[in-house]
Amino acid sequence: MNRDKKLYLFYVFFFVIFLGQATYAAFFPVYLSNAGMPSGMLGIINGIYQIILFFFVLIIGMLSDKIFSAKKVLLGLLVISSVLLLVFKRVDTIPHLAVTMVVFSVFFSSMSGIYEALGVNYAMRTGRHYNPIRMAGTIGYAVMSAVLGQLLIRQESLMMNSFLLVLLVSFAVCVFLPDIHKVNRKETDGPSQDNNVFMLLKNKELRYVLALFTVFMLGTSFNSTFFGIHLTHDLEGDYFMVGIGNALLAVSEFPFHAGPGRRWMKHMGIKRCMIMVMFVGAFRWMIASVCNNPWVFMMTMVLNGIMLVPVIVELVEYLHAITPEGLKTSAQTVLKAGFSMVGVLLANVVLGQLVDFLDSRGVEGIRAGYFFLLIVYLTAGVVGISVDKFAVKNRKWRDGHYVKKTL
Repeated sequence: MNRDKKLYLFYVFFFVIFLGQATYAAFFPVYLSNAGMPSGMLGIINGIYQIILFFFVLIIGMLSDKIFSAKKVLLGLLVISSVLLLVFKRVDTIPHLAVTMVVFSVFFSSMSGIYEALGVNYAMRTGRHYNPIRMAGTIGYAVMSAVLGQLLIRQESLMMNSFLLVLLVSFAVCVFLPDIHKVNRKETDGPSQDNNVFMLLKNKELRYVLALFTVFMLGTSFNSTFFGIHLTHDLEGDYFMVGIGNALLAVSEFPFHAGPGRRWMKHMGIKRCMIMVMFVGAFRWMIASVCNNPWVFMMTMVLNGIMLVPVIVELVEYLHAITPEGLKTSAQTVLKAGFSMVGVLLANVVLGQLVDFLDSRGVEGIRAGYFFLLIVYLTAGVVGISVDKFAVKNRKWRDGHYVKKTL
């Protein structure tokens, strides 16, 4: 199969798997809330599965890099997720829904790092850009959000059936995807090369970027869990508006996957991109915390693109570039997982419990959660600028000191 056909396979796979991502992220929280699950329990579920996911991706990364291959592990996860979705369809009590949601989320969410690694690895090996591949997923997310949001108003059961079909088609396409080249230990730099992916954290810039990534995950996880609930329960919206909001979320990425937006981010670099994410996020959460109009709240999703693309493209490519061969998949799965887990736990367990506590006392807890995010993002942005300025001054001092010594 020539390279162009393989590239088209990646386009198709990302488009299809993100049909499932849209179903999971946009509609599952509303589905569970409509089934009678309290906001606090929903937050605890997301927190528990993130803790399990952190340890699970350690195994997934090892299996992908050392024992099997990334593609084989991804195929296995697709099969298991499909089986769990069949179980999900037959569960009707809140405790059973909670347990099934945790198990399904662990297997389904662990896929993302693997197909990101496959996509960016193929793009870089063939001299292409990862952005168009990822944008195919964005288009799929937008299409599913808009279409399924309209359909679920009429028949909520369509969600599980369509999701199962998406996983089956994803499996069929994944069979033909090119795998990551497995590196023999003799091909590496030798025994001196460290095989522990966490050794990459010696890189100060990487620690700085991942700290801001944690804050990003705090906000995006809270919004992912509570956007649909706030829109439908507090602001009197419906499934259609949830779908349109998530379609806008996806479409907002387009200018930053291609054209001037992409060139602008490359020029800024990963550190300054992440600082920009903090300030844009602060503005977004400010609107979410004060608006009472469901349409205005829905339109906050337009700001998602400028926040998300630096994470899903720039950070992925940055990690790939600084990671030695034999650890490429682990870097995308394991390394980000710990930082992601902290953000998600704070969003879903701490803020989730706060939402439940305030709701029980007649206060809009989700609105208070958005206000908390405004404070955190604004603080992170200000601290980020200070750290960046200090790093620039320190680098200039070192360079000047070196010049004087050589003279």
